[in-house]
Amino acid sequence: MARAARDRVRGDTAVIAIGKAALPMLAGARAVLGAQCVRAFAVTSDAAAAVDADPPTQICVGDHPVPGPRSLAAGEALDQFLAALPADLPVWVLVSGGASSLVEQPLPGVTLADVQALTEWALARDVPIATLNGLRRRLSALKDGRLAARLAHRPAQAFVLSDVPGDDPSVVGSGLVAMSPGAETPLPADLPDALRRCFERIDAPRGATLPTVLVGSLAQALAAVDTEARAEGYTVEHWPTRVEGLAVAAGRDLAAWLAHGTADLLVAGGDALYLAHWMRLSGMVDLLPSLTDTVWVGLSAGSMVMTPRIGEDFVGWKPPGGGDATLGLVDFAIFPHLDHPDLPENTLADAKRWAGTIGHPAYGIDDETAIKVVDGVVEVISEGHWTQINP
Repeated sequence: MARAARDRVRGDTAVIAIGKAALPMLAGARAVLGAQCVRAFAVTSDAAAAVDADPPTQICVGDHPVPGPRSLAAGEALDQFLAALPADLPVWVLVSGGASSLVEQPLPGVTLADVQALTEWALARDVPIATLNGLRRRLSALKDGRLAARLAHRPAQAFVLSDVPGDDPSVVGSGLVAMSPGAETPLPADLPDALRRCFERIDAPRGATLPTVLVGSLAQALAAVDTEARAEGYTVEHWPTRVEGLAVAAGRDLAAWLAHGTADLLVAGGDALYLAHWMRLSGMVDLLPSLTDTVWVGLSAGSMVMTPRIGEDFVGWKPPGGGDATLGLVDFAIFPHLDHPDLPENTLADAKRWAGTIGHPAYGIDDETAIKVVDGVVEVISEGHWTQINP
């Protein structure tokens, strides 16, 4: 973001950032503008990321992937932010993935329930993102360049971080900063009648397109990962086609390709229950017994997923059937990041209390400790500290 914006500073500027990458993009813009970033507004899906308070930044959290009341509130807040700007103040608009859902203002005659029904219908039917966003922009007072039209009377510049095939600014964020250059997206033949009537009754004002800089794309991200991985001495293999379509089907193909195309599998942290859920649905769990020459290297949740359960302390995402059960490929549980300075709730006392609820042998391990399991034999390898807690 900073590199893309460096040559476009024209004095004092207001910055609007919308999307899942809104806050990092805003930080990049402010790194370039410095004190010339006089006002800032962001809509994101994550309120936890920190943004410096000078100049004051108004941060809204929208709903994702289906727009909700917070998305409408963000749209209203955006209106108020724009109304308060001096008429001649330049504006930068930073758009990233997720913007379609995170901020919304339905057109007159359209309700939030209409937009939600369209999104849920499309997500349930594996509608391609370009088609979904093409439909969503037809119902929105912000999309298809209508936010851009509100800025047409002042110096304005858009910066887009693309997460869509083709990197079309009229598709990213459903076209907050760019109207569609062609015909509007046709209605799918199987669109429910209620939604079809919604499209038939709207009268959408014409949008506009801002001067736009592509900050990054999926292809650039893959190329950067490739370069860094090779620099670290890794062999890099690329999935031969774009991963798209039903997530379960794509996951099955990807899992089979990964499992039989590499000697080891490195599985990073995140949410252990979510990982377990998709490992089951993708068929990855069914492949594991056949991988007799493969080493599973798990980090944090990537290790916890192999245990029988994780305990309520570590439940974030909740599976459809509830509970905290993971894959149970080993017969002990893991309390990770023991005594980590940034995790005050991960003390030894916390680990012992947690272990009392698990019903299995358990290990509390810090970030300098690994547990090696080969043919059922458990070995702890550590340059830090750890503890074994039996039920």
